Amino acid sequence: MTETDTLWVSQADAVQLLAREGDKISQQALSEYLKKHPEVAKRHEGRRVWVHWPSLKSSRATRAARGPASQAPLLDMAHEPTVSPAPDAPSDAPKGRIVDPLAARRAEADTARSEAEARRARVLADEAEGRVISRDTAVNAFTSAGIALVRAMEEARMVAVDEVRAANDVREAVLAMRKYENQVRAAFANRLSEFAVAAEPDLAAAE
Repeated sequence: MTETDTLWVSQADAVQLLAREGDKISQQALSEYLKKHPEVAKRHEGRRVWVHWPSLKSSRATRAARGPASQAPLLDMAHEPTVSPAPDAPSDAPKGRIVDPLAARRAEADTARSEAEARRARVLADEAEGRVISRDTAVNAFTSAGIALVRAMEEARMVAVDEVRAANDVREAVLAMRKYENQVRAAFANRLSEFAVAAEPDLAAAE
């Protein structure tokens, strides 16, 4: 095909000629391009459209020289992705159903009662397996340990005071106070352990 033969070409031939120039475009995209660029001469013969190749080549070269931003009209519209509409969200309540407020409140109360009973059952199971202790047991244990703590403080206080007074320096005084604190802590901890053994004989036997 000579230059003279290619003055007027079909759209299919124009696509091939552009491809040889390194300008790839589909026939449908070229048809859209021609609608938007009147500077490209066209000739109609019935339903067939002839394209003036020199003006098309010049138009495309000008578009390419402007940079990537000018290439938007060259996209192949046939391959553009389509977005499906999101499905309607399902309604929480069935359509046409009349909700009875009294029945709804009764169902909520039954659910709350079942959850409370399940929590109580878990607590009782934990107590039976020794993972938790009852409130009364804990109160009695700490009351007994508190009494032992006060008694130990009273018994060791005067001894600690005498040792602090007799200390030759600050270091000896600090050691005397630490001794006093350790005696008090030990009395408290020992009483708790004794109470636990008395309250849980099976646990003591397992140890």
